Amino acid sequence: RLYAGNGSPVIFIDECVSISTVAVKDSASDDTYTAWSSSDWVAFSGDQDDPDFNSLPYTGIMTTASGTYDTFTGGQFTTTRGFRPSSGIGRAVPTVQITARWGYATDVPPVIQEATIALSARWFKQGQGAWSDTLANADLGSLIYRAENADIRFMLENSRYYRPPIGAR
Repeated sequence: RLYAGNGSPVIFIDECVSISTVAVKDSASDDTYTAWSSSDWVAFSGDQDDPDFNSLPYTGIMTTASGTYDTFTGGQFTTTRGFRPSSGIGRAVPTVQITARWGYATDVPPVIQEATIALSARWFKQGQGAWSDTLANADLGSLIYRAENADIRFMLENSRYYRPPIGAR
């Protein structure tokens, strides 16, 4: 995955359980990434002021004091290149490339397995009904499928495996 560096010794990333490669551009205008050695960075979770280096998933990377590099190269352009400075829209390019095993855990939690099977079964039954909203059955009458899978969302929210989108109700 690619991230825009901010010129600081810390960069926040998506959740991952292991990191194999960190490569950084020397400047925002470069085309190639330089791979850092594993002694140049350390993964952490939590806050940058009180990092937890032992808990998964990792949510950030910071440079080490003994490493070759001090900061992650900033990806901000100094020229506007068509953007008005007063618009408040920042413009950045990716300067950090991270290869990792993304996600929250190495094994799939049982609740996620159950929700996946339930949703797959629901989609299979809807497919039998030619992907319509209702499926008729002589014994049960008509079965109405909801547009939103509230029961599966409930399973994931109560297990805290659901990340609500920004601005959700």
